[in-house]
Order: sequence, then C-alpha cells, then structure tokens
Amino acid sequence: MGKGSVRLLVALTAVFATDWGIAMFNRALLHALSSYCEEHSARATALALNDDPEVQDSPYLSSPRVRLRGFARSKPGFALAFWREAWARPDLTIIGHVNLLALAAPLALRARPFWLIAHGDEAWLRLPALSRWTLARAQNVLAVSDFTRRRLAEVNAVPGDRWQVFPNTLDPFSPPAAAAASNPAAPVLLSVSRLEAGERAAKGVLDVLEALPELRRQFPGLRYVVVGDGDDRAWLEGRARSLGLGDSVVFTGHLSRDELNRHYAACDVFVLPSDKEGFGIVFLEAMAHGKPVVAARAGGAPEVVRDAETGLLVEHANRMELIAALAALLKDPERRSRLGAAGYRRLQEQFTFEQFRRRLFQLLPAAGGRVP
Repeated sequence: MGKGSVRLLVALTAVFATDWGIAMFNRALLHALSSYCEEHSARATALALNDDPEVQDSPYLSSPRVRLRGFARSKPGFALAFWREAWARPDLTIIGHVNLLALAAPLALRARPFWLIAHGDEAWLRLPALSRWTLARAQNVLAVSDFTRRRLAEVNAVPGDRWQVFPNTLDPFSPPAAAAASNPAAPVLLSVSRLEAGERAAKGVLDVLEALPELRRQFPGLRYVVVGDGDDRAWLEGRARSLGLGDSVVFTGHLSRDELNRHYAACDVFVLPSDKEGFGIVFLEAMAHGKPVVAARAGGAPEVVRDAETGLLVEHANRMELIAALAALLKDPERRSRLGAAGYRRLQEQFTFEQFRRRLFQLLPAAGGRVP
C-alpha cells in the first residue's frame, strides 16, 4: 500500500435521516474521517441505507475525500452498491451496525479486513447464523461500551478479547446553551427519548410519570418535560392525564437542536432510568450542561454516569428507589450543582469530540501503513 493510497468503505444505517443516538455517532464518525482523510490523503466512501439519495452540503462532511451516498431505505440498492464498492478491494471496510453484518460475509470469506461498530440492545441479542460466522472473522469490533462488548461476545459465543471499547461523543457542532437559573418553587425534570410502544417498559419514561404523584406531594411545583416522539406518545400523554398530572407534564415532540439545548439548560435534573442504553448520548448532553443525571444501573449507563459522583443510579423499574433518588436531588441544590459540575468535568476528560477523533486515528491505518 503506497503513500496516500488508503481507501475506506463505511456502511451505515443512517447519518442525517434521524437525530437519535446511532445517527449522531455516525455524523461524528464521518466528521472524524473527513479529518483523517485530509491528513493522510486517504479516501472514504460512506453508504447510508436510510438517508436521502441527495446528500446536502454539511459541516460534518468537511473533506471532498469523503463521499456519502444515501439509498432512501432501499435495501437491494444499498446492498448492490456495497458489494460494488467492496469489489474494488478497499483497504478497510467499517460496518456501522450489527444488522448490516451479513453484508461483510464475502469479505470474511476472502479474508479482507473489516470492522464492526456495535451500539446498543440490538447488539445484545443472538445474531443469525451468517452474521455470527461473519462476526467471528472481524478484525476488530468497536463497541460503544464495555457492556455492549461483553454482551455481544457472550451471547454469540465469540471471543471478544481483542475488541475495543470506543465511547460515544457529543455532536461537534452543537455547543450547549447557557444554563438557566433554577426556580426552587418549580423545579424541572427532563427526559429525552424515543417514545416507541415496543420500548415502553424499557425506556423508563412511564416509571418517571408514575413516580410524579408522590414527588409532587413533596415538591408541589414540580414539572416534567419529555422531549421526543414516537407511536407511544399519545398513550403516555393519556397515562399522565389519568394520573392527574395535568399541565405539570409537557410532551414537546421532536425539537430542533437549539430548542433541545434550551431544555437541557433549563432543567434541574435529567432522568432516564432506561435498561436499553448501550451508552446513552443523552447523558453526555445533560453533563455538557452541568446537570446531574438519574439513570438505571443497567446496560452501558453506569460507564457514563458515576453513581453518587456525577448522578445517581437506580434499579430499572424500581419506582421507590427512583422516587428516593429524585427527591434527594430536588431538595438539595448544592448536591445537584456538585454532581453536575463533576459530570461536566468527566465529559471533558473522557468524551469530547477531540478524544473521539484521536481514538479513531490511533486505530486507523496511517498512510503507507497496514490495516491492523
């Protein structure tokens, strides 16, 4: 491989098609790859299954050496384009989701180098036979948390010792808004989540709703803001009404990034006691605004939120423990401030985009080098 000849192929589910966790990771990945390609005279072709074919100019794609193509959810078109690109023998192929892993089977058969990026609960399940066979032949797996790394390896009976933990990061183009002044008479809880019926029990928004009547007896002005949308939103709104919560609960639906940042800035505690988080970018977003986090002691969340240091961890679906944790923070502004400040420091020490970029550069082949 001569100098300046490194070529990368990247297969992704979505980049700009959604604004949730995996797509956010993929935007950060492409932005880091843009920097890598400029520095090493490399080239990358990224294919996104769910994105529009017409990809708009974007600051995330900051180098003409990175080309992104969308396929508007056309699986045949996406697969055909992938195999055409793979036939040209890129130096490294990166598979951005376990559900795309079978695409790399021909690469595994020919001993061509490929990596997998493993995210959340979709990577915690036993994979189909072809995907398991392909996974066992991956040169590397970049898992967003050690929990995901271990779970993927254990459930699929594949040794995971050589795999890397590769944490998430914040959106590099979304600086947090200035924190708003707290109102002791009307404290605010915030959750940011997809609201899908199939995830009702897992995500924890229902648990917070059902904790609110008791919390409002202790803190009468308490408000709960839920940012996000999905097919479960109407049911959850109905549940809030049946609990007599009235206008103390606000479901905002999907928000722009600026509007979302304003809600982070205005809340007193961020809460998402979900057991489905492979990592939880929303925890980083709350930490960026200096907010304490209440999360579940499950999945990858404990690797992001340090119990009693940057927030509080509770058992998933344990309503009494959730009430106790939220009440402890709501009655103690100094503790909220201390935990929030520690969370901000942890973010700066571990999860900035520059650290994400540096980790990626350490793994990728330098121009003229060899793929690990």
